[in-house]
Amino acid sequence: MKALIAKFSYRRVKWFWIGLSILLLIAFVTCLVFTIKTYNDFNTWKTVNLF
Repeated sequence: MKALIAKFSYRRVKWFWIGLSILLLIAFVTCLVFTIKTYNDFNTWKTVNLF
C-alpha cells in the first residue's frame, strides 16, 4: 500500500479524494431531495405520475 501511495504524487491523491467526496455529497443531496419530494407527494395524496 505504501508503494502504491508513493507511486502517485500526494497532491494528485489529495485532489482525487476531494473530488470523490464532492461527487458523493452531490449524489447524497440529490437522493435526499428526490426522497423528500416523493415523501411529500405521498403525504399529500397526490398521484405520482411515473410516465
